Order: sequence, then C-alpha cells, then structure tokens
Amino acid sequence: MIDVRIESKGEFKIIGRKMYITKIEQFSEFWENSHENGLIEKLNHIRKNHGCPVTNGTHIGLSCTEKDPYNRDFYFFIAVEYPNVENKYQDLEIHNVQSFKWAIFSRDSTEIKALFDCEMYAFKEWLPLSKYKHASGPEMEVYHENKIEFWLPIIEK
Repeated sequence: MIDVRIESKGEFKIIGRKMYITKIEQFSEFWENSHENGLIEKLNHIRKNHGCPVTNGTHIGLSCTEKDPYNRDFYFFIAVEYPNVENKYQDLEIHNVQSFKWAIFSRDSTEIKALFDCEMYAFKEWLPLSKYKHASGPEMEVYHENKIEFWLPIIEK
C-alpha cells in the first residue's frame, strides 16, 4: 500500500555527486558505483555529523527536473542533507533545494520496486485526479531504514 501526505518544506541544501541521466539503466549503475567508490560511506559520515532534519532520511536521490518536469534527461544527485554554507569536500557539490509543497508517496519497503510503485502511482493515478500539478522543481527519492519515499513538488492547478 502506498501512503500519501502533503507537506510544505522550507529551502534546504544537499551535498553529493551528480550524473547526467539519459536512460533508466544509469540510475542503478550510478548507485552501484557510488557504493564501490566510497561515496555512500562518505555521505554516511556527513549525515551522522549533521543529521537530516528536513527529510529524516538516510540518503537522497534528487532528479533536477526544474526546467521541464516532462523531460526525462536530467542531472541526478546521490546526496544527503547538508546544513553548512561552505563546502568542506572538494569532490562533492552542494545543491539548494527550494521551498515547495510536496506530495510525498511512501511505501514500507527498501526494495527499488517500491520506489517505482510510488512514482507510477504518483504520475498515473494520484496527480491526474488531484487538485495539483507538478511544480517546476526537483523530484526526490528519500531513503529510510525501512521505507522509501518519492517526493513530488506540487502547486494547485
């Protein structure tokens, strides 16, 4: 079952690495490489020192769809929240996530299929029947210890 909630969140920062995505297979390759090359370990260290007060997640996958939500080629970050203004990590990039109202779709599972289920439900079932449309903002995957969330920026139609 997919749970849906609407929440407004203020601006926050993330820190991580990005990759330009042009096909769906690149997501899993980027995550696998990030485990192998130590990025996930580094992000875990950053998260433990700073926490994740906005998303309450362990990791974030952020799709930079701000310019055109329907263009599915975009930069994708693997990141964590980062409250500092200055970047102490030269191999990582800070990205500002603007303030939005979010439709948050969650499922009690850590399998990637749960994320796809949330996204498909959001776009194919919930969004067309709701009073909202996709705002010009990023889409986020928020990973927790025991669930996955898909965050969709929204505005009223």
